[in-house]
Amino acid sequence: MSTLALSDYEDLDAAVGAGAVFMDAAQCHGILSGMLCVNSRLPVEEWLHEIFDYKINGLAERNRSLLVALFERTRSELDAFDFTFDLLLPDEDAPLSERAAALSGWCKGFLHGMGAWSEGTVCSEDGKEILKDIYQIAELDADDLSEEDEAAFAELSEFLRVGVQLLRTEFQPQAGGNSLH
Repeated sequence: MSTLALSDYEDLDAAVGAGAVFMDAAQCHGILSGMLCVNSRLPVEEWLHEIFDYKINGLAERNRSLLVALFERTRSELDAFDFTFDLLLPDEDAPLSERAAALSGWCKGFLHGMGAWSEGTVCSEDGKEILKDIYQIAELDADDLSEEDEAAFAELSEFLRVGVQLLRTEFQPQAGGNSLH
């Protein structure tokens, strides 16, 4: 298993862009996180098929290795429920508008991943509220932000980190030990 740092966003974005149409690394990670919230035993192939529309045979080995490392790290972080889970977003040096657009895409991906794999799952009122908030963040207009919104961006990112982990324990309470119920 190769190690992966969040600073590898550009490499992961290139890996995703090599085969996934209209998707960046943030949205790809959002989909993965949503899918893993519902099913921690999800095979990596299911996620890759979801991202690459069943066209993964042409995926370069280096790109595949990066994506598998991301998959393994994300599953491990969500299973641990020790608040090590983090969103895959451009680093702090990127303009706020770029990071905010990626955050919005991450949320859209997360909702897609949850929706695609949570059929028949019942959600508590707290869980529904978190999902509603994630939906609202997905609608964020990155063009309306100024550098003064940096603190708000950090708060939204932290809310998502914690909210995703709480949803994870709601959908799979045996893995994390806590529940929103």
